[in-house]
Amino acid sequence: MRLACTGCPNFAIDANGAKTSQPEKVKEIYVREGTVRLKTKLSMPVPDQKDSIRAEPPPLLPSRSGEHPPKKGWSLPNWWKPMYNRNAKNIPSDVWADLMMPTDWKELLEVIQSTGSNKAAGIDGVSSDLVKLLVEDSVSQPTALLKILVILINETLATGNTPICWRKAIISMIPKRKDDGSMTNLVGEMRPISVLQEFGKISSKLLAVRMGEIILRNPKVMNKAQRAFKGWVYISMRHDCAQPS
Repeated sequence: MRLACTGCPNFAIDANGAKTSQPEKVKEIYVREGTVRLKTKLSMPVPDQKDSIRAEPPPLLPSRSGEHPPKKGWSLPNWWKPMYNRNAKNIPSDVWADLMMPTDWKELLEVIQSTGSNKAAGIDGVSSDLVKLLVEDSVSQPTALLKILVILINETLATGNTPICWRKAIISMIPKRKDDGSMTNLVGEMRPISVLQEFGKISSKLLAVRMGEIILRNPKVMNKAQRAFKGWVYISMRHDCAQPS
């Protein structure tokens, strides 16, 4: 059976090549030729080799007991003590005596007032400007917030443990400037910074201020390759202090 190639055919050609346009004949040819084709069994295509490949089963591993392996004891590495030996430079222990002393509200107030303004807030949303606002009335007596901070920081200095919230940070991605002057929008080319909680930064700055005072009084604690800045004063192992040019 052959059909016309264009449009809707109104005729049919039988197996002998005879063409007819009569509807009954056309229907008879369609039924007869179509039935013959439907009776012909078609074989299924051969599947590709990659479809027939099965993954190998995983190897059998020995069963494990439900017990966890014993934890290793915490210890300092072998190189730690020789490198960070407090007696290596013959520095008297009383040099660091003031570093971990309890603070009072006046010392803490000076540290808070010396912090910068318009700083990003940490995970709790408290900025340095808000802390300054809440302690600015501490003239003859500390405000409620300042009293609480003194208690928390003194507890931290005494025990060596800081509140967990002080150690949580928000990772902020700072875009870098590309060669054409535009700012990059690719995360892999950005610089991450950790925005810590403000109260934790105040305690860290308190220790930094104290450390600077100790170095000013005892410049020999520094190595020849070390430099330090305390305010506008430049400190080095030359054991002199000079205003930077």
